[in-house]
Amino acid sequence: MKKFFRMVMALSLVGGAFAFTGCTDYEDDINALDDRVSALESTVADLQSQIEAGAVITSVTQSDNGITVTLSNGQSYEITNGKDGANGADGADGSVVEIGEDGYWYIDGVKTEYPATSEGAAGKDAPTVYYVPGTEGDEEGFWVKVTEEEGKEPVREVTDITWLPEGTLTAVWNPETQTLYIYNAEGSNGEPVVISSSTGMVTSVELVASYYDINSYGEVVDVDEDGDGKVDWSYVLSSPVYDAPMLLFSSIIEKENVFEDKGWDGQTISDAITFTKDAQKQRPGSFIVRVSPANAVITPEMISFVDSKGRNLDDFVTVESVEKYDGLLTRAATNSGLWTVKVSLNEYNALEFYSKMLADLTKDDNGDGYVDTEDNTILYAVQVNNTKESDADRYVTSSYDLTLAYVDYIPESDFGFIVSNADNSKNVANINNRYDGTSKSLEKQDATAKLAVEYAWDETKRGVPAVTPVWYDDPNANPAAVNTKQATTDNRSAKDAFPAVQGEEITISLTTNTSDTKVEASEDIRAMYVTLDKKANAIESDPSEWNAWTGYQYTGLNEVVEGTEVTITISPRDGQSIINDFIGFRVYAVNWDGTLVDPDGKAFYVKVGNPRADWNAVATTIVPDAKNTTAPSDEKSADASVSGLTKVTGAAKATWLDENGKAPVFNAFFKVGNTGNIYATNALTTFPAANKNFDKVTAIYTQPTVDKWYELEDGKAYTGILTIYDADNFVLATVTVTMTKELPGVPKNFSVKSEQLDANGVYNCYLVPDTWTAPDATKGTMDMDHVFNWGDGEASQYVINFANAQWNANKTGYAVLPVAGTADLSVDADPFIDNATQHATTVLYNYGDISSVNHYYYLLGALESPDYTVTVKEFPTVFNCIYNDTYTWDWATIEEMAEEHGNDWAKKDSKGNYVNDVPSTDLVYGLDYSFETPAGVEFGFDQAIAGVSSRDGLYNAFLYEPYLSSLQFKEGHVISNGNGVVDEYFKVVGEQGDLSFEATKTSTETNPTAEVPSTLQLTYLDMYGHKIVIELDVTVVPR
Repeated sequence: MKKFFRMVMALSLVGGAFAFTGCTDYEDDINALDDRVSALESTVADLQSQIEAGAVITSVTQSDNGITVTLSNGQSYEITNGKDGANGADGADGSVVEIGEDGYWYIDGVKTEYPATSEGAAGKDAPTVYYVPGTEGDEEGFWVKVTEEEGKEPVREVTDITWLPEGTLTAVWNPETQTLYIYNAEGSNGEPVVISSSTGMVTSVELVASYYDINSYGEVVDVDEDGDGKVDWSYVLSSPVYDAPMLLFSSIIEKENVFEDKGWDGQTISDAITFTKDAQKQRPGSFIVRVSPANAVITPEMISFVDSKGRNLDDFVTVESVEKYDGLLTRAATNSGLWTVKVSLNEYNALEFYSKMLADLTKDDNGDGYVDTEDNTILYAVQVNNTKESDADRYVTSSYDLTLAYVDYIPESDFGFIVSNADNSKNVANINNRYDGTSKSLEKQDATAKLAVEYAWDETKRGVPAVTPVWYDDPNANPAAVNTKQATTDNRSAKDAFPAVQGEEITISLTTNTSDTKVEASEDIRAMYVTLDKKANAIESDPSEWNAWTGYQYTGLNEVVEGTEVTITISPRDGQSIINDFIGFRVYAVNWDGTLVDPDGKAFYVKVGNPRADWNAVATTIVPDAKNTTAPSDEKSADASVSGLTKVTGAAKATWLDENGKAPVFNAFFKVGNTGNIYATNALTTFPAANKNFDKVTAIYTQPTVDKWYELEDGKAYTGILTIYDADNFVLATVTVTMTKELPGVPKNFSVKSEQLDANGVYNCYLVPDTWTAPDATKGTMDMDHVFNWGDGEASQYVINFANAQWNANKTGYAVLPVAGTADLSVDADPFIDNATQHATTVLYNYGDISSVNHYYYLLGALESPDYTVTVKEFPTVFNCIYNDTYTWDWATIEEMAEEHGNDWAKKDSKGNYVNDVPSTDLVYGLDYSFETPAGVEFGFDQAIAGVSSRDGLYNAFLYEPYLSSLQFKEGHVISNGNGVVDEYFKVVGEQGDLSFEATKTSTETNPTAEVPSTLQLTYLDMYGHKIVIELDVTVVPR
């Protein structure tokens, strides 16, 4: 953004000095206020002294407590908010009002709806509207709408919309008054601080030497022929350029003439221009100066020119304007403090001019008979008169390096023009005339037909161009006075007529080139008009063609127009039909000195046709599909419904161009229901059959033509304009189609598989160990296909990120673990599989390098990858093994024992009741105890402990044979519940699968007086080496 806080010279506090009164109860508050005022005045004074020393404001930015003003000398000043806190607490951030690069006002970086300048806001001669923040009187604090109209004073309307944030320190630059306003500054007592820059004192002035070209007005023109912002050195080296400052003048001496009261064949011309013999018009010269300080402002009244003897040119020249220089300097120089000064002669007098230009009009040192201007040129200085009251009559003078020069005005002796309308644009060189009887605008062509002669100035004769042509074929003309010849190079009979549409504007623009579109008007031509072609050329069915021409309705015809552009229209009168008629026109132009540019003008012919059919615009949207391997050219937009297209008859050709006349980045396809395409812009001349014409089209879709998605800007609507022509270049129909690239979202139909997330939205991931045998597993894995339904997306383009699920490279901390959709999640057992820690999990979909924004920042190095990803799903994940809180252990029931061991455990009586019971878990004091089968065979008590997984019955198993050997016995104990003593009466002995109880206290003298509730505590290692503790109830009973 451009911050408009640049040129500053004086500061003042609006509202005058501050006075405070009060009783002693308020002395502290008064002292505090005085301190704030003193601080602000000190800041203002320091700023002012720096500015008067030549510093300029380079930026105004927000700070923590308000606004910081930075100067070009590196000094900065903070102005704090005075609205925050009764006791003078630090203010809030300041607010900065500025103009953005797009010409709109921004407040703190947020664009408003208000344009800040009138430049380019409206068309020619139309009112322009823009807004400024009101800073004075009734306008203060409100947006002011400004309406400007050519030739009228600007109209200011105060809106009821505020721009000044309530109580916030705010800075705004008013470009009209060149004043910086700061509101709500601490110590300002609510009055704005005003920093004005409109009356700076000039301390020095210098002439700027730079390469420049001089146009025929004597104006400085930057030597940037192709407009690319760079000096065209080939042009510089091949063209007259001046390395020293020069005032190059030119005067136009008028010849007596009236342009024009009556045209050929008696046509009446309005708004004639009268040229007066020897009347002068001056063309100004210009040069560049630099003034110091850079923030000083100069006006035409301040500028004068003096020679080394103190003689000035005040009576000889007039300073017309002084404007800030915004051109291209081609020498090393800053653009600060530069001004373009435009100067014109009061009146040209050769003797007087050369007396000002040359010190001795007779000096001829080399004896060649010519004045030695190089040795004899008078040098002038630019003098600036400071007009501030405090600096009255103070002059600042440049070096004496400015020279005067004069070039003669050279009128044009020929011209070209471009004829254009809404559909076509052609140079006259490519438009038909009736040079002879073979012209294509004649239905009956006859090479012997006699038509009007086309004339041109005979440049071998003196005095051309002239006011009065003397025709070379006039038998009564004085041969010595003849100044014309036949225009043999203007035979355009074989060219097509220009396709004109009845009732629509046709613009004729004078130009010096042969381009069909680029207008480069000559500065030497003053005015022009358009009339019908000569009557002698209206030979179709004579005299009816001339009668037809003169019988139609025209606007803009037979009117002299100042400038180089005329607009006309052709319409039929009631009952007339002009469709397919040829009409001839002729263009005349006059130079600034009153001479005719062409002796008899230049003709062109049009063929009149019907208005085109403007079909409704169609908008389509293209979204890259989920497959990153699909090329843009293989994808189609969704169908856009259309209506109102009309039947096209006589189509001969078509164009498919964007708004800049270039090939669009997509093609459009026209559909009829479900029967397919009837027309496509990639086959422009393959028009639909009569029975399936454009009036049948129901939808249009688009298809990109680029190779890479990132070549299309994200969110941009690209335009294609289809224009269909007939054989005569008339536009039959046109339609604008847009294709907007939208970035895709979450692939459709993606989901987490049903019931994979618990009631709290947590994914408990039961990883499959790399080995089930305890305790040897080091990793756990999970196939992502078992977790997600990928939907319309490609599994390979999904990425699931598990936070803190792996070690970082140095194993100093944890890092994100990314897993592709086609891969298995693989997690280190230690320390990540713990049945507890939640890992933030994000499912992303990677569309690849499809985003223009990402691609741009990737090329800049701001992104590690250009790939465009979307977040599909987020949830926490816990890495589990099967032995978590979903797995429980208990003494087996008789049913479980029967199912596990069969044999006697499964026996039932006649009523279906089990005959045997499960082993007792009572441990008799002092006696070793092993479980026994009904047949009396001892077996390990761990064969009577059943494990049940509430999550998956696959893992249900007895403790002696856990699922796939996933548990390994480490130790067991019997703990007395009452006192917590371990192995007080019994301990566990044996190996996994054959565990039993061994009494630890055996005494014939003692015996527990009551049952001792106890806990059997068994410790195992699972497959990952995690400690699994199983606790079951047992009871120690007295003997």
